[in-house]
Amino acid sequence: MRRFINKYVGKSLIALLVVFAACEEGDEIFDQIRDAEQRGAILRTINVTSDELPIGASDSFFGVDLEYQDQQDGDLLSALEVYVGFTDNTVEPGGADKSKAEALAATISASEFTTGEFGLPRTSYEITLPEMLSALALPSADVDGGDVFGIRFEIVMTDGRRFSNDDNSGTITGSYFSSPFL
Repeated sequence: MRRFINKYVGKSLIALLVVFAACEEGDEIFDQIRDAEQRGAILRTINVTSDELPIGASDSFFGVDLEYQDQQDGDLLSALEVYVGFTDNTVEPGGADKSKAEALAATISASEFTTGEFGLPRTSYEITLPEMLSALALPSADVDGGDVFGIRFEIVMTDGRRFSNDDNSGTITGSYFSSPFL
C-alpha cells in the first residue's frame, strides 16, 4: 500500500509541475498580446445646451458639454477638432445646390479641458450661427428652413491617431455611451 501511495504521489507531483510549466508559458503569450493592444478614445455628450438655429437670429448657437476618455484617463488627448458642414435641403427645381463640405471651425487643445466630476477631461463648446456661416463662406441668404448644419468632433491623440463618427460602433454611439461625435 505504501508503495502505491508513493508511486501515486510521485506521478501527481510530476503532472502538477508540467501543468504549472505549461501555464507559465501561456501567460507570456497573453502578456504580449495585452501589452500590444491599443484602444481608442471616446467623446461623451454630457449635455446639449442648444441645437436649434432660428433663421436670422444672430445670437443663435449650437452648444454642447463633452467628456473625453481613453485608456489612460485622458492623458492621450492632444486636441479636439471641430468641423462644420452645411446641407441644402431646400434646392429649388433647376436651382443650384448650396451645400458646403466640412470646414475646420475650431481646435480645442487638451490644456483647455478641465477635470470633470469623474476625473476625466471635460469641455464646453459653442459656435454661433454667424461663426458657422463664416467658417463655410456661406451667405446667410443661402440658408432656409429645413437646411442642416452638421457639427463633427474629431479627437486627435498624442500618438497621432484620430477618432470621429466613422470610427464608432453601435455600442459607442448610444446603447452604452452617448458618443456620436456628430
